[in-house]
Amino acid sequence: MKMNRENGKSVNWRFVLQMQKWIWAFLILVLVLKECDGWQADLGKMVRKWKVAGGEEAIGECIPDDGDQCTIQGNWSSTLCDYVKCNDDNCEGGGYLLWTRYVECASTPAIRIVLIVAGVLYMLLLFIMVSSAADDFFSPSISSIVAHLRISESVAGVTFMAFGNGAPDVFGAIASVLSSPTPKADLALGELFGAGLFVTTMVLAVTIFSKPFKAEVFSSIRDIAFYLVALAFLALCFIFYDHVEIWMPITFLGVYLIYVCTVILSQILHNRHKKERKETEIVKPIDVISVISLDDDEDIYISHGHHILHAHEVEKIEAAIEEAEILKTWSIGGVFEDLFEHLKPWPNEDDWKEMNVFQKAICSVNIIPTFFFKITIPHNEQPWSKPISLLHCLICPVFLLFCIQVCSISPFPNSPGLWLYGLILSVLLLALVSFFTELQKEPEFYKGIASYAGFLMSIAWIYLISSEVVNVVTMLGVVSRVSHEVLGLTILAWSNSIGDLIADVSVAKQGYPRMAMAAAIGGQLFNLLIGFGLPFTIAKIQGKSISMIINPTYRLLMLFLGISLVFTLIAMFAQKFFLRRPHSYCLVFIYIAFFVFIGLSLDCLLVWN
Repeated sequence: MKMNRENGKSVNWRFVLQMQKWIWAFLILVLVLKECDGWQADLGKMVRKWKVAGGEEAIGECIPDDGDQCTIQGNWSSTLCDYVKCNDDNCEGGGYLLWTRYVECASTPAIRIVLIVAGVLYMLLLFIMVSSAADDFFSPSISSIVAHLRISESVAGVTFMAFGNGAPDVFGAIASVLSSPTPKADLALGELFGAGLFVTTMVLAVTIFSKPFKAEVFSSIRDIAFYLVALAFLALCFIFYDHVEIWMPITFLGVYLIYVCTVILSQILHNRHKKERKETEIVKPIDVISVISLDDDEDIYISHGHHILHAHEVEKIEAAIEEAEILKTWSIGGVFEDLFEHLKPWPNEDDWKEMNVFQKAICSVNIIPTFFFKITIPHNEQPWSKPISLLHCLICPVFLLFCIQVCSISPFPNSPGLWLYGLILSVLLLALVSFFTELQKEPEFYKGIASYAGFLMSIAWIYLISSEVVNVVTMLGVVSRVSHEVLGLTILAWSNSIGDLIADVSVAKQGYPRMAMAAAIGGQLFNLLIGFGLPFTIAKIQGKSISMIINPTYRLLMLFLGISLVFTLIAMFAQKFFLRRPHSYCLVFIYIAFFVFIGLSLDCLLVWN
C-alpha cells in the first residue's frame, strides 16, 4: 500500500515549509553578511607551506597541508585559491563539482557571493533529489525484493525496510567517508548523532503531541537499550582512542547482527504465544465488518518519506502495477509514444489536482531529476516495455561506473578505463534482451531482474547525490569557518530528517503511533550501527587513516542523545507506557537546551576539562 504525496491534509505542511524556509534563509544571510563585512579575519588557522623565492611569497612547489580539515585564515586573496587547489582532498567533498575551488578562486567578491547562494540552492535541489530517489525508486525495489525472497516480516522490518528508511542518512555517511581520499569523519558522525538527537527528541515529540498513545513495551525497551549500548561503546572508543581502529566499526556491525537476531527471536516467541492464545480461547461467531488492531503494528513497515507497506500485502505488490498499453509493433511513432508513456516525469492530472501548493512546487522542481531517474533506474512497478529495457541496458552499466567515480580507473596496467568494459557489458545486455525477449510478452524474469537492477542503480544515484551534498557542505564549512561536526548535526541532520518527521506524523495520525515511535528510535539505531559500521569498515580496509578526537561538540551530542533516550525510557515506566503531551514538551526542551550548550561551547563560555 502506498501513501501518496497528496495525503497532505494529515501533515502540517505549512510547519515543515516554514521551518525549512527559515533555516535556509538564516544560513544564506549569515554567509552573505560574512562575505560583505569581512568577518573572515582571525576566525581560523591555516598551515601554509609554500616555497619562497626572491623574498616574495610564490607558489613554487605545492606541498599539501597535512591536516585533516580545510581551515583558512585571512581575507580573500589568490593565495587562498592556491591553497584550496593544493589541498583539494581536505577542501573538497569528493563529488564532481568542486564548490570550494569555485568560491575561493572567484575573481570578485560579488561572484563569490553568487556562487555561495547558488551552492545553497543546488544543495536544496540535491535534498529533493535524494528524497525522490529513495521514495520512488529505492523503496519499491526493496519491497519487491522482500516479496521475491519471501523474507519474514521481522527480518524485513529491521533489514530491507530499515535500509529503505535510512538510505539518505546511511549513504550520506558513506559518501562523507569514502568519496574523497581524506575521510570527512566529523561530517559523518555529526550527521549520525545530530539526526539521532533530532528524531528522538523533536520528531518523537511531534508524534506524541499529535496523538498520545500507549507504547509497545518490549520493542521500545529493546530499541532504546541497544541504542544506549551502541552510544556507550562509541563514547568509550572516543575516550581511549584518537583514531578509528578496524575492530570498532566491525563491532558495530556485530551489534547490528545481534539486534537482528533478537528481533527474529522475539517475533518467533510472539507468534508462538499468539498461536497458543488462539488455541485456548473460545471463539464465538460474530459479524465483523472491518477490524484494525494496533496489536499488529509490527506487521507494518514505513518506507522513508511516503510509502507505508503492510507485511500481509508485500506479496501482492506486483498487483499494484499501473496500467499501460504494451507496444504491439515496431514503428517510429509507437516507440516514441511508448517511451513518452514510461518516461514522462510529471504526475497525472488527477494526482496534480489533489496536491497542495507545497507539493506542487516540489514536484515541479523534481521534473528534470525524475526524468533522469527513469532513464537510468529500472522500475519494477512499471509494465514491460522492450524499448525501455534496451535503453536501460545501454545506459545503466556505464552510468553506474560514473556514479561511483571509477570510469577512468584501469583494472590492468596499460589497459583502458573501466568505461570501455562497461560499454562491452552494455552491448552484451543489448544482445541478450534483443534476441531472447518478445515485444508484446513480458519475460518471466522481468520483475525480479528489474527489482535488483533498480535497487543497484538507486544506490548508485543516492551515493552520487550524497557525494555532491558533501561537496557543498564542505564549501559552506570552509566559507563560514564552521566545523564539520556542526554542519553535520545541523544542515545534514535537519534535511535528512524532514522525511522522517512527515512520515512518522502521518503514520501516527493514521492510527499507528506505536509504529511511528518504532521508526523514530529503531530507524536511528539502524542508521548509527550501519552508518558507522559499514563506511568506516570499508575505509579501514582501504587503508585510510581516520582521526577520532573527542571535542566538546561530540561530548555534547553523545551526552544529550543519551539524556533523551534515558528520559524516554524512564518516562515510559513512570507513565505506565502511555505517552502524553508533557513528555513531548520535555523532549523539545532537551533539544533546545542542547543548542544552548553548543552555543556556549563554541563561544568558549563552556570549557571541558
